[in-house]
Amino acid sequence: MELSKAEMYQAILEKDTSFEGLFFTAVKTIGIFCKPSCPARKPKIENVEFLFSSKDCLLKGYRPCKVCKPLEPVKSMPLEIRKLLKEMVSNPDLKINDRGLPIKSRLKCWETQWLSVQWPVPMG
Repeated sequence: MELSKAEMYQAILEKDTSFEGLFFTAVKTIGIFCKPSCPARKPKIENVEFLFSSKDCLLKGYRPCKVCKPLEPVKSMPLEIRKLLKEMVSNPDLKINDRGLPIKSRLKCWETQWLSVQWPVPMG
C-alpha cells in the first residue's frame, strides 16, 4: 500500500491508530520521531519527514518521542500493571477495589485508564 505524504500528514492530524506500524513521523526541527497517533502538538508539514521503520529514524539521527514512545510495542501492558497482575495471580485471596487500585500499585492516572479499557469487568 503506497501512502502519499498528504495521506500520512492527515493521519497524524487525526491521530489515526489504524496507521500504527505503517510509518513514523520524524520532526526535523526538534529531531524526534513519533507514531502516527501521537497526542503531542503537530508540526507543520514542511518540518515533517515520513519514514517507514524505527531503524530508519534512528539511523537518520532522530530520537524517540517521550510522549508516544514509538519504540514500545503497540498496546503493551505498563510495567506497574504487570506487577499488580502478578501479585493478584500469586495471591488469589487478594481483594482490590477501584478506590484502592491507584494506591495499591502506585498507578498513574493513564495506567488506571488503560486497565479499565483492557479489563472492563468490575474488580474487587
